[in-house]
Amino acid sequence: MPANKYALVTAGRSVTLSNTRIIKFFNFVTDDTLAQVTTAGYFDTCVKDLSVNSIIHAVVDADGTPAYADLRIATIPANGTGVTVVNLSA
Repeated sequence: MPANKYALVTAGRSVTLSNTRIIKFFNFVTDDTLAQVTTAGYFDTCVKDLSVNSIIHAVVDADGTPAYADLRIATIPANGTGVTVVNLSA
């Protein structure tokens, strides 16, 4: 299941390092598991809001056994599909 783009909300101001490097911070809550959330392509529906190295503070499996993870956007392919994340909490 893809990310619900409306469940990804900005968490404060972004940090601009240069015209091409903008780091954004997000809060995200989902009923999906951590394994689903860290699957390549999960955040494709949110690609317009994301940038490489942005951080997502995520609560996963909210309707089961909730867990918290910090995720970093690792890659955003040029075609916008197959966005990958790294679990910084692992």
